[in-house]
Amino acid sequence: LLSLKDGGVKSAAKIGLATKDSGECMIKYSLKRINWIAGVNKERRARKLAAGGSFSVAEIRAMMKNQKGKCVVCRVGIKDAYHIDHVMPLALGGGNGIGNIQLLCPHCNRSKKDKHPIAFMQANGFLL
Repeated sequence: LLSLKDGGVKSAAKIGLATKDSGECMIKYSLKRINWIAGVNKERRARKLAAGGSFSVAEIRAMMKNQKGKCVVCRVGIKDAYHIDHVMPLALGGGNGIGNIQLLCPHCNRSKKDKHPIAFMQANGFLL
């Protein structure tokens, strides 16, 4: 993680978050944001490891074929851009195995977030 004490300003400049004209406030905000994202990613990796299970590229390709190249929710074509989604989110105790994976369009995956699958589908008018 980055901080102002351990060369964070130099690091921020290297990745384009700081320039000669940028104030220390922007650098501090940027460093806080980077650290927050790193923390979120670390927690997600830990949940994934604890959930167990895995899937391969071949399994994802087979899933794309089974889904006929369409998003499970809205049925839009996803051959160019798709997200690998956990049906039951890791945050709600779902596993990381292929049985808990589906391919969604970016829009549907961003709107699903970590919602329970039944609640999400009901909110989208698919389940009563």
